[in-house]
Amino acid sequence: MATSLVRDWLTAGNAAWVPVAGESMAPYLPDGSRVLVVRAPAVRPGDVVVHENAGRMVCHRVVRRRSVRGRIALLTRGDAWRGRGRWIADRRVIGTVVAVDRHGRRRRVDTAAGRAEGLVRGATMWARGRAMAAVDRIRRRLVLPAA
Repeated sequence: MATSLVRDWLTAGNAAWVPVAGESMAPYLPDGSRVLVVRAPAVRPGDVVVHENAGRMVCHRVVRRRSVRGRIALLTRGDAWRGRGRWIADRRVIGTVVAVDRHGRRRRVDTAAGRAEGLVRGATMWARGRAMAAVDRIRRRLVLPAA
């Protein structure tokens, strides 16, 4: 229910502060942070978005964007995830994060510097996820215990 309320609020042209729960975006967005979300006409790699997943709001970074049969698909993942991420349809995006509040300290992230930081973080986390997946495959082949 909260998901549809936030989506309707943003569609009406408003912005909303949304609490962050969990550690998937740590350390960039630690548990207890808040994000200011707006409805965005276009989402780009490096952007942090709030999207709907099984009726819940999820806050993850967009790592890649591609067109699939005329529709836009976004590869999203948490900065702290080891995996490759999850492809979602762009219609599941509720909004884009334009500011963060980390324990009372607010910062805009929709600036050129914020977008550049997002691209670097996204690329770094994507590469780290791919490298860790390769290490896991090698471990399985060598039958070494997981770390």
